[in-house]
Amino acid sequence: MTKTPYPRFPRTEPAKNSVEAAAKIGRAIGKAGVVAKALGEGISEGKVEAEIQRESLVMSEELTRQAEALTEELGEWDGRLEGSKGLTED
Repeated sequence: MTKTPYPRFPRTEPAKNSVEAAAKIGRAIGKAGVVAKALGEGISEGKVEAEIQRESLVMSEELTRQAEALTEELGEWDGRLEGSKGLTED
């Protein structure tokens, strides 16, 4: 499983005054929003990929069933044709 390189939540040093604190909090909130958006997009992409894989598996199973049914039907026709050849060759 590969890790997607998402930005980490920011770490900040304690502020020296309230203006600096407000600025740091604002920047941290902005960075956290970017991280949350990237994470949400990654989750959405993962869901889409999982759905594609599920549909691919379902299609593969259906094609396998159809191939088995056709093989069986061809075998039945081969048997019928072999039987009818014996009737006409006499």
